[in-house]
Order: sequence, then structure tokens, then C-alpha cells
Amino acid sequence: MKTVIARPGFVLRWFAGPLIWAAHFLVVYGSESLACTRGGSHALVVIAATIVTLGALAATTALAVRRSRASGQGTAFMDTVAVALGFLSITAVLAMVLPAFLLSACMDVA
Repeated sequence: MKTVIARPGFVLRWFAGPLIWAAHFLVVYGSESLACTRGGSHALVVIAATIVTLGALAATTALAVRRSRASGQGTAFMDTVAVALGFLSITAVLAMVLPAFLLSACMDVA
């Protein structure tokens, strides 16, 4: 069995889904915090960030599916994990955006 050393390119490829999700998380909740402190609406930012994120996740997940089918013995498992993480990240983005639209961003808790 061939041992594969995890180069930075491999690590970014395998964990692209969670990294893209984390960036989306920061943009959505960062814009929400700014909207609450400075006034304004963050709905347009959330919509734009979600469209870009879902497109990026769809592309990286499709690429991971293609690579998992064509991968050799050394990276087959991690390429399959990348596919699973891509689909989990898409689910996480959709689950995170739903409360952003259903609940008010700036609620007083008293």
C-alpha cells in the first residue's frame, strides 16, 4: 500500500467544504452584527453570500465526486470523505440561512 503524504493542496482539497462553510458563517453573522450596531439590513448580503457559497460548494463537491471515482489506493478514502464533507457543508449552509431569514437580526432580550 502506498503512503500518501498530505501536502497543503491535498488538505485544502479534502476540507474545502467545511472551509467554505466557515467563511459563509463569518460573512452572515458578521454582517448581522454590523447591521445591528450600525443599522440597516443584511438580507442582501446573506442572499449574495449564500448563492456564492452554494455555487462554490456544488463545484468543489462535484470535483470531489469525480476525484473519488478516479483516485488511486492512496487517496480514495480521503476523497470519499471530501464528498461527504461537501454534502454536509451544503446542508449546514441551508440550515444556517433559514434562521437568518425567519428571525429578526436585532432582538432585544430583556
